[in-house]
Amino acid sequence: LSLTGGQVRFLGRNDAGVVIFDALTSSIPDLADGTWHHVVAAWDGTFTLNGVRLFVDGQQVFATTAAGTLTGGSTPVFVGRNVTLGTAGFNGLVDEAGVFD
Repeated sequence: LSLTGGQVRFLGRNDAGVVIFDALTSSIPDLADGTWHHVVAAWDGTFTLNGVRLFVDGQQVFATTAAGTLTGGSTPVFVGRNVTLGTAGFNGLVDEAGVFD
């Protein structure tokens, strides 16, 4: 989960580095506006239609379908860092981050 150009991105890769979903909120206003926003990224763990969803301030803003093969392993989870672009991190505050199954 990262902020790229003012838009929230939720990117999922399997342990082989293959992208299985890439959700980007390109249809909403810039979130780098100096105010707090509540952002939720959810994946239901399936490859069914719209199983990957993004919410901003309580409104669903994006949905997509995961594709490929999910493999387990030692791939780390990042919050606030876009490893695809190689950026170092999010310039701001993250509050109450959590990962649930």
